[in-house]
Amino acid sequence: MHVLGEDQSILKLDEIETGLRSHPPVPGLLKEREPFIVGLESWVARDDTVYWDINPETANPEFFDYYLRAIQKALNEAEDTVVENGAIVWKLYSSGFLIKTPDGIIAIDAVEGPFKSLSRSPEEQEGFLFHWTPKMRRQFAAIVDILFITHRHYDHASWALAKALGETGKTVVVTEEFKERIWVRSPFAKSLRTIDPETDTQVGNFTVQTFQAVQAMQKDESGEYSVRPGDPEHNVYLIRDRQGFTFLHNGDNRGREFTPWLKEVVAEGWAPDVWLKITAWPSQLVNQVMEITQPVMVPGHEWEFGHKPKYGTNKLLPFYKYQGLKYATQEKMLILTWGESYHFEG
Repeated sequence: MHVLGEDQSILKLDEIETGLRSHPPVPGLLKEREPFIVGLESWVARDDTVYWDINPETANPEFFDYYLRAIQKALNEAEDTVVENGAIVWKLYSSGFLIKTPDGIIAIDAVEGPFKSLSRSPEEQEGFLFHWTPKMRRQFAAIVDILFITHRHYDHASWALAKALGETGKTVVVTEEFKERIWVRSPFAKSLRTIDPETDTQVGNFTVQTFQAVQAMQKDESGEYSVRPGDPEHNVYLIRDRQGFTFLHNGDNRGREFTPWLKEVVAEGWAPDVWLKITAWPSQLVNQVMEITQPVMVPGHEWEFGHKPKYGTNKLLPFYKYQGLKYATQEKMLILTWGESYHFEG
């Protein structure tokens, strides 16, 4: 271990890369991986880690290079790997995932980093360094068939990636407010598609069900989140390929309970195999979902540098100590770090 300061010890990034590669992710909490995830979380906590509220131009170059290598690895593997059955899931930044099945490649909530504009690319923000290269965007647009976006927050939606897909004629599935207001005059407006809620809808080779939710941003006098004017419209997605493999992504929804809808659609054959679950939301949600169905849960929304310092970055390590869950067992949990993947067999 290499000491950086008081109460802060950290592994070198090449040691972390080697350790994670030697102990690839599997469902269940593999204790051998824990030291390397702890090591990454120590890098995330460093004072020179990029985040918006202070100095995004001072991103630690070594950590930034590690991030780019991890994302580039995911893009290359997604481009080169042939999937004959099941699905491969790659972890991107924050809530973003890349998924390849025999029917193609989809992305959900893919963003480049903590860039807060929904009307320009990161290069247009002077001094902002923590983002993909234009070549990476072009590669993403070339391999991805459909991009799904849950809601209009910068940590779930990327103008630059949506524009790149639009330039190749690909589809970007969004909420109504995105299509009708936020990106209505964008150069990729014709690529935007909305989906009627609670209706089986064909999008390319995939069938989609959405629950029309909302992200409540403020608590009322009782301490509960309540929906107010201006809160983001929000899609909870169920996405199924032609072999029947199904993914659930609930984004940041906490304004309307989606589990009654989930119970209905599961009874109709929509049981998700994988739940791309956002971290830090109430543990009772996990119990509620697991009472209905038993997907493998892949945490997301960790290491979100746009939230720090006010809200914190969210961490993966607590999932190694996940307790108090009546139905969710550690064997139902798959922890991926940037660029890592897992092949769910069909």
